[in-house]
Amino acid sequence: MQEKLLSGSVKTLLLKITNIGTLFLVSVLLARTLGAEEYGSYIFVFTLVGLLSEPLFVGLRTVALRNGTIYIQEHKYGLLRGLANRLRLFMLTYGAITALGLFVALWLMQDKLGANFGWTFLFAAALPFLLGFNRINDGLLRASGKALISQIPKLVARPVLLLAYIYISTLLIEDRFDAGWALATQALAAGSAFLLYIYFLRRHLHVKICTARAQYKTRTWFQEALPLAASTAVHALDARIGILLVGALIASSDTGVFHAAFRLAELVVLIHSSANLMIEPMIVRLHSRGNMAELQSKLTKLTRLVSVASVPIIVIMILYGEWLLSLFGDEFRAAAPALQILAFTQLVHVCLGSPAILLNLTKHGKETATGLAGGVVVNVCLCLILIPMLGLVGAAWAALGSMFTTKIYLTLRAQQLLGINTSILGLPPKSKEELNASRVSSN
Repeated sequence: MQEKLLSGSVKTLLLKITNIGTLFLVSVLLARTLGAEEYGSYIFVFTLVGLLSEPLFVGLRTVALRNGTIYIQEHKYGLLRGLANRLRLFMLTYGAITALGLFVALWLMQDKLGANFGWTFLFAAALPFLLGFNRINDGLLRASGKALISQIPKLVARPVLLLAYIYISTLLIEDRFDAGWALATQALAAGSAFLLYIYFLRRHLHVKICTARAQYKTRTWFQEALPLAASTAVHALDARIGILLVGALIASSDTGVFHAAFRLAELVVLIHSSANLMIEPMIVRLHSRGNMAELQSKLTKLTRLVSVASVPIIVIMILYGEWLLSLFGDEFRAAAPALQILAFTQLVHVCLGSPAILLNLTKHGKETATGLAGGVVVNVCLCLILIPMLGLVGAAWAALGSMFTTKIYLTLRAQQLLGINTSILGLPPKSKEELNASRVSSN
């Protein structure tokens, strides 16, 4: 069983590496093709789409995964069919709301989007529907035990096809390729992934669902989705608010330039997120056994290993950031100081470990939500103060302030509630008496 889990984790890691590498190439190709101004408009709209639509769709995917797994194991295919029907209805309803929100936001920002407002909105509005269906189908495939297959449309097919569609489009329409066309290729790639999901679902679940009479637990499913959506919304806002406020407070071209630095800094997270694939089942297993000393030891070793492996990448970004940004185009060199700060932000991130995952997997998810919410407040306040004063550097300092606030809070709460220190310091775990005293004092 452990060998199967390890094999699945390694394969998923390879898929993620392919995904990140391809998306990086997409960003470089679009930046060099569109230029800073049009690329900034594209990034602003695409980021806004993600901010408005991702929270609920992640919640729906989790509900599909959690409940779908139970229904398949218990052969309750009527509830499985009802679940699929209701989640798609939720998605269609919220997709329409998202499209309305996009229209209002883009209408207010149309002076920064140029003359192609109509086409830009049309393709942007199609994305929430396609992405929402894909998230739900992903959850249903995972519930059926096809976790690796469920990753193929999202992590491989969509980014690879997106790269191909962009390349073909630039050859066919040349100078007419703009932000609207870039969003069109995104919609086309998402639609292609949707068709692939449908193919996999027909192979693995179609007979079981279609031969059963639908049963519904609508209220239960909706109540499960809401808190998940709220938690994801906070995380999505924290990740995207700097990019959006740069576009709103300065110029759309600066949005694209800052996003290029943000995309480069994200490469550091690959090592950290890959390590998380290995520690999640370990955390659950050791915590359930009460073996906190071993859990502390393994987390400390892993955090130190990830930190050491990440430092060379971070140093390269700090020393050679301007050259790396020139891959996107000469206009993007201006983000080098911001990249240095964002790279240091990732150093803080990896050195403090994974307190959020530890808290979530030990039934302390509310603490994670609180920490993320605090980070968002700090991020927004600092962005509003620093971006008008310092530009892109201000947005980068805001990201550092948000990361530091969230990670310090979560690290301290993990120490108080579980006696585990997730940072590179690796303090000895607390005894039960010390934990009880910490909980009483914190309450």
